[in-house]
Amino acid sequence: MKSTSLLAAAFSVFLCLAGCVQGQDWSLDKYPLQCPPCERIHCSPRKASKLKCKGGTTLGICNCCSVCAKVEGEKCGGKWDYLGKCDAGLTCEREPDSRGMLSRPDSKGICRRSNEQQEEGLPKYCRPKCTPEFCKANPKSICSAYDMAHTKQACQGECQHTSCSACRYIDPEPECQKCDTNDFRCIRRFGKCVRRMECSRNKHPCKMDPKHEVSGGKWMCMVPGCP
Repeated sequence: MKSTSLLAAAFSVFLCLAGCVQGQDWSLDKYPLQCPPCERIHCSPRKASKLKCKGGTTLGICNCCSVCAKVEGEKCGGKWDYLGKCDAGLTCEREPDSRGMLSRPDSKGICRRSNEQQEEGLPKYCRPKCTPEFCKANPKSICSAYDMAHTKQACQGECQHTSCSACRYIDPEPECQKCDTNDFRCIRRFGKCVRRMECSRNKHPCKMDPKHEVSGGKWMCMVPGCP
């Protein structure tokens, strides 16, 4: 009897949690998410660089462990963002409920490109534009240099994807590896190569150099060549 009672109790808890996740029972809204201190949470992997992501990285539910950010078209949001958070340059567009009413802020959604970026002429399937502001905030992210490539590469298509680490106020072009179209792993290595050869602590993206901004230095991005 005791084991049966335990199973029944466990099943009741499961049903309650399932109802909350599906948006059918919001009775737990008044109870905030309880997370232990980050130093007590074991993150696997510990370093964001060990993750194999389609896009960038973000923090998990408790804002302690690095996880892959959701890319365009993937599900996001939900209770405490249990479905994940969107990559830089994307927003989680919440889905309306079955009655067509506007969804709650913590309902499920889909990661979509913001209207502002689409109006700038950036194709919606491209990564965020490689602006100085974006790359200062996201120095290791993949971005689109479609109108600021130092040398456009045919194999990188319309987006001209590169890494923010390969963007700077114009300098001589370094010798780094070549990458296939949307080979983001190779592009990240390309960005590290450019950073290693060209970047010092007083130059963007290591650190924004105000002298370049004042002097009107042209912001350009190196795009990996074709193999």
